[in-house]
Amino acid sequence: MAKLTARLLPTLVIVALLLPLLAMGYLGQYSRYLADDYCTTARALSDGVFGSAVWWYNHWAGQYTNWTVKGLAAYLGPGMAGFLPSLVLAGWTIIAVWTMYQIARLIRMPLPRWYAVMCGSLVVYAVLDGTPSLIQSLYWLGAVIPYTTPLLAITFLIGYWISVYRQNPGHTPLRAVVVTVSITFIAGGLSEVYVAFQTTVLALAFVGALAFAPVPCRRVGLKLLAAGIAGSLTALLIIVVAPGNAARMARFEAIPLPEVIGKTLLTTAAFPIIAAGRFSTIPLIVAVLVPLFICYQVEAVPAHLRLPLVTVKKLLVLSALTAFILIAACLAPPIQGTGNPPAARVYILPQFILIGTAIFWGAVMGLSARHSQSRLTPGARLITSAIMVVILLVGPIASASQVLVDVPDFRTYANEWDTRDREIRAAVERGERNIVTHMLTVDLGRRAALDIIAPDGEKSINTCAADYYGADTLTARTRLQMGTKSPASR
Repeated sequence: MAKLTARLLPTLVIVALLLPLLAMGYLGQYSRYLADDYCTTARALSDGVFGSAVWWYNHWAGQYTNWTVKGLAAYLGPGMAGFLPSLVLAGWTIIAVWTMYQIARLIRMPLPRWYAVMCGSLVVYAVLDGTPSLIQSLYWLGAVIPYTTPLLAITFLIGYWISVYRQNPGHTPLRAVVVTVSITFIAGGLSEVYVAFQTTVLALAFVGALAFAPVPCRRVGLKLLAAGIAGSLTALLIIVVAPGNAARMARFEAIPLPEVIGKTLLTTAAFPIIAAGRFSTIPLIVAVLVPLFICYQVEAVPAHLRLPLVTVKKLLVLSALTAFILIAACLAPPIQGTGNPPAARVYILPQFILIGTAIFWGAVMGLSARHSQSRLTPGARLITSAIMVVILLVGPIASASQVLVDVPDFRTYANEWDTRDREIRAAVERGERNIVTHMLTVDLGRRAALDIIAPDGEKSINTCAADYYGADTLTARTRLQMGTKSPASR
């Protein structure tokens, strides 16, 4: 029974963690343009990829990579909105599994491939399932590019640096420096939030490597981290000096620096509490307990991973402090820019930090508990396996079910959006310039608290949508208000 459990449990964990990701990817095919997508797409189609990036840089924000990627996406059409969620999910999962494999090999964990697949899938599941708004963070083109895709970059960099060290201990190849500078520079241009996080995490890692890393690791780590800091600071400088910053910030009331610091600290302290108590309870529990049980059931804990209680306490406190600093770095830019708490889409980065910390805590506590206990009896192993099954049933498997419940609404939304899109295009082809279309009965934009095409033609989203379709004006009415009128008419 014990051998059968040892074989089945890892498989069950992997299947359970992949199910919600598959469900999210399936749901993503029904994504369409939302809110600002009309604005960035219309500008790219009129000015070209480079011209639109320059326009946004001068008139809104310095996110040079964000504007360039959105400009490229514009030429792929609305179908890109339905393809991107699956692309992000698949890419991030593969990268996370590879990075976890590098970590497992570095610390010489037994069965590194099994643990890599389990923990890599766990990262992606727990971050997305616990993010405040999955629509904004995964199904909205306008937010997934600047806030979610950078997580692929930082996940890859961690694995890449470990891989470089494992293959070249004590030596740093030039190509690794070039790759590091390139990725940090490109990813840093996606958003102010990410470049602040990236710069802070690299700086903290540099200090940590300088203070605690063994000599061979320090030689490689400091060079790579210095290269990353250089790329990140360059990106930060380009973003900060953008003329568009002043134009955007003019829309909000400026607040003094002490108030920015106070609000940032308060929001940072509140985030883990709200996350644990409201929208990320189960993902956080799973993020702690899965690595805890995995490490607790390791047959032979390597000597260097046998953590005494004093070391465990220090690691937990240090990681919590690091997480607080990193979350504050993410939240400070939007609070400084608007004076208000950040939008829901911003919190996927703090959620990533929170989940990473939870996984680390689980692994540390599991190794410590395994080291302090004698070998598990078959009965004890069976009990812990049963607890794992229960956690998975109430966690990722339940999450997959909840995601699939939304399929009918998402399908209705996509069908109605496609129908409206065809009707508006047909009206424009007939020469109509002032378009009145119908509102969607199921609108993901409204669900995610985003702007939608509305009766007020003066709203920016209406103007952008009119530009996208090549009309003078575009407004929307409910089907009841439109009566028997054509869905797209003057």
